[in-house]
Amino acid sequence: MRDNEYHSNNPVRVVIIEDELSARELIESMLNELEPGWEIDARLGSVESAIDWFKSNKHPDLIFVDIQLSDGLSFEIFDQVDYDGMVIFTTAYDEYTLQAFRVNSIDYLLKPIRMRELRRAIEKYRSWVQKRESEVPTAANLATLLKNFSDREPVYRTRFLIRRGESYAIVQVNEIAYFHTIGHEAIAVTNKGTKQVVDFTLDELEEQLNPRDFFRISRQMIVHINAIHKIHRLFNGRLSLDLEPDYEGEVTVSRQRVSDFKLWIDR
Repeated sequence: MRDNEYHSNNPVRVVIIEDELSARELIESMLNELEPGWEIDARLGSVESAIDWFKSNKHPDLIFVDIQLSDGLSFEIFDQVDYDGMVIFTTAYDEYTLQAFRVNSIDYLLKPIRMRELRRAIEKYRSWVQKRESEVPTAANLATLLKNFSDREPVYRTRFLIRRGESYAIVQVNEIAYFHTIGHEAIAVTNKGTKQVVDFTLDELEEQLNPRDFFRISRQMIVHINAIHKIHRLFNGRLSLDLEPDYEGEVTVSRQRVSDFKLWIDR
């Protein structure tokens, strides 16, 4: 009998590994509604913090983990941690790319996560734990699948889950004109001029966004190609941009980025 096998009298112990605060809160809220008796042992936001936690704590029965974390792919966790429980991936990756996960009896939830999909995944988990050990997929069985996935061409973010008060909204990446910072917050400005706080730094966004469409013009701003209305040359070798929708303030391409910016524009 597996140590982490589900029993009706024992609460299922869960760990959520997700670097987006709004997504992490949504998973927890939905789990509390569907399975109020389950215990959430930890809420982790990076590969490094997950590895540290697993090395010093009793392992859970079930992990919900995003594929792309702020400091790398979550598969790196299982390269360093001998975890033999269940794994359900949560991700914004393309569904076609992820068919292999269900073929290999490993489940995944596409963002934005919906209640019916989470309920189906929980039902699948319950059926898993009733099988013989040899039939139950675990992180230890993922080596070949994960290597093949890691070797794929990069897949970039297509949408954001944005918290609005007590609810959440979905913002498609192709609706965003540019990102900029205010203090320690990153703000997404849509093509319609609406502004949304996102749970990422510009460094993290630069890794997640398709470089064909987005360019980091300075430490404070990332712009979409379609948001650039006009480009002006400045006397000191820098460039000034007019953006649509309009940005309140001067928009300049830093001197160190001008050459790369010109190459990006001229592709």
